[in-house]
Amino acid sequence: MELPVGVWGHYGFSSSPYSTSALQVAGADETLLVGRDQELRTVLRDLISGTQMVALEGDYGVGKSSLAAVAASTASRWRQARDSIAPLFLAPGRPLELEEKDTASSLERRAYFQVAGSILANEDRLIREGINLTQLNEFRYWLTTPTGGGWSAGIGASFPAVIGTNLSIGRTRSSNTSTGFTESGVITLIDSWLAAIFVTPEAGGVILLLDNLEVLSRFTKGVQLFESLRDRLFKRQGLRWIISGAEGTVRAALSTPKMSGVFPEPIDIAPLPHDLVKLVIARREEAFRVRSDAKLPVSPSAFEDAYAATGRNLRIALGLAERFSLRTEPGDMAWMTPEERDARFWAWTVNEGEKVIKQISDKVTDKQWKVLTTLVTDLDGFATSANAGDFGYKSLSSFQAHVQALAALRLVNYTADEQDGRRRIITATETGRLAVASRPSSSVPGK
Repeated sequence: MELPVGVWGHYGFSSSPYSTSALQVAGADETLLVGRDQELRTVLRDLISGTQMVALEGDYGVGKSSLAAVAASTASRWRQARDSIAPLFLAPGRPLELEEKDTASSLERRAYFQVAGSILANEDRLIREGINLTQLNEFRYWLTTPTGGGWSAGIGASFPAVIGTNLSIGRTRSSNTSTGFTESGVITLIDSWLAAIFVTPEAGGVILLLDNLEVLSRFTKGVQLFESLRDRLFKRQGLRWIISGAEGTVRAALSTPKMSGVFPEPIDIAPLPHDLVKLVIARREEAFRVRSDAKLPVSPSAFEDAYAATGRNLRIALGLAERFSLRTEPGDMAWMTPEERDARFWAWTVNEGEKVIKQISDKVTDKQWKVLTTLVTDLDGFATSANAGDFGYKSLSSFQAHVQALAALRLVNYTADEQDGRRRIITATETGRLAVASRPSSSVPGK
């Protein structure tokens, strides 16, 4: 069988113009970060001012991770683009994500994999600046030993280029030594490097990204875990953090007695306004186009319609456009006019939603549909139990009963507010958003 041509190659692109993946730190393209100029300036201003933690709060899929990646990438280029007066920032290999099995010790270890990798990846640059890193060769040699294998794998996961041939240099230089490190000894050594590189908060730091903080709500003692990291990681000399999360977890985590007043207020990341949504696709079209006759299977206008209909969620709209593109025949689509392709995309989107509606139609009451529709169309898919009045309810118990029914059908997520145990956070799922977009009253693009 002949090797098939990929979908994006058929349309004339190097990769998907609708990818839902966050921008990567390495080579992050700032032009693909649409409508976040003010937020980016705020993050960078905080970093250059010596702030040890910058927090981003916003709904799922709003673009927090991409903003953090672009900020880290931009800050890491300052010293290269300017003179030595600029602060030195080292960028991470990839974001850290909390795992339900995490402890303070396990997260510290994974964070220091990134720190060590960042420093090793910039070794030549640091040497040129006259920075002496003690026991660097011994550390490289230790990474080639069985006891250092866990650290070698951990560093290599984010910085593969610093593992392998570079480690052989350390082995050659230190082959006659018996140097070894304990777990705590490694972290102490890396701390000494941080102190030598970043002598003051204004000197810069290694930027670490901690993503998806909403996972804390699934920990038995999530808030206590986060608080335990304050001095252990968040205020460590030479480390800078950009943390992000949804469902109010970031603001809640920074509002506890131990954390309150220690770090700046979170930066709210709101959904993109409609007048910028077309630009998201237009810039991706330009960035990934490899042929002059490239054709978008979903135009910027059709994408804007999907974005509006599903409650202004960028990730969900991108996911719809990508799945449609992968599940339609590009040979047929290529001969259609842009208007015909857009009409087909909208019909496909409605059909996807109708599949959901067919499964739940006899289980959702008119009042529950009204709650879900209000949540998606009026509140961008996010509310709390305190918003009962926005849904027309004076009785909280009646409102919550409808939300709980919708949650049971996975049309919304209904979780406890970490800051106020009596309050609940309500977020529309992709299934719920699709169902709203596909109901008869919403089946016209743009409405």
